[in-house]
Amino acid sequence: MARVGSPHKLFFVETPVPEENCFVIAPDKSLAARYVRNSTGYDGDCETFYVRDIDSQWLENYLLDYPDADKSRVWYLYEYAFRELDIGHTIIDGNDIFFYGTKEFHKQGDLNYASDFITNAKGVPHKIIIRSIIDLLEILKRDAPENWIYRGQGSCLWLLKASIHRRDNCTAANTTERMLLTEFKRKSRLYLDREPCSDREWLILGQHYGLPTRLLDWSENPLVALYFSCEKMLSAVPCNGIVYAYRHGRPYIDPYNNDDPFAIKYIEVIRPPHLDRRVIAQQSLFTAEPCAGDVAVESSEVLYGNVSAKAKESILNELNLLGISRSHLFPSLASVAADLAALFQLGLVK
Repeated sequence: MARVGSPHKLFFVETPVPEENCFVIAPDKSLAARYVRNSTGYDGDCETFYVRDIDSQWLENYLLDYPDADKSRVWYLYEYAFRELDIGHTIIDGNDIFFYGTKEFHKQGDLNYASDFITNAKGVPHKIIIRSIIDLLEILKRDAPENWIYRGQGSCLWLLKASIHRRDNCTAANTTERMLLTEFKRKSRLYLDREPCSDREWLILGQHYGLPTRLLDWSENPLVALYFSCEKMLSAVPCNGIVYAYRHGRPYIDPYNNDDPFAIKYIEVIRPPHLDRRVIAQQSLFTAEPCAGDVAVESSEVLYGNVSAKAKESILNELNLLGISRSHLFPSLASVAADLAALFQLGLVK
């Protein structure tokens, strides 16, 4: 590939249709706007904003993944490259917000775009963004009425993936997980009143205390999932949370059997033994992710709903009224103190 000779810049192009707003690499504003108009087919003027200069060597490396790199002087910026160019990204109320230094750029998100078209039989738009407990229950009644389990995550940008699989490839993750479990067994016996009776139960215990494993925490109670989607809200850049609903297509597996938990071929669901009060309070279950092979399960489904970043505080207050709080889900003196400190910060106790 020939080296890129002319200086390129990064622009953000706002189109007449806000879900098409995007980042474009181009020599100047007019070429960036024309490229987007031609690509989208929308009539009307585009407003184009300068973001930053682009280094020629970085651009040359970026274009290695672009099949038409030598045929154009203008390209879209793919999301995977945002971090390389110091572009921050969050989602608030279903819309994408991008940051570069003090500059802020907006794009209508896919969820809100979809909600413009999805209506019920009476023509009323379906609720897409969760802003209250009632919103969540209405969505679940509509889309996931029974036999589902639930998981909440503080950011809708986080992957739905077990901790051991977030860094390594499958083969490395399997080796790492076995080593971690061996060391966990060796070092934890001093602290146990009862020793787990199988490797699967050892994995459950390790997951319970933060050991990286192939297990992912779920709950039979959607309000517990909603709590975890709102709990981690003290961030410099707020972001929508997310609540997942999962319906499994196979019988749950027995945590006490002696099958090799590292040899599973499908996603499995485990109902754990009552290791402590947290398992009971959180109505806990786990999914176990295989290292390789088929991960889809016939007749299983995954649904999700975004939880408004702006509504997290009010949702936590609603949950607290229903007894869903840190001291309920993590029964301990530390949790009681944390709940009271949070109420004090909100000015609800004096």
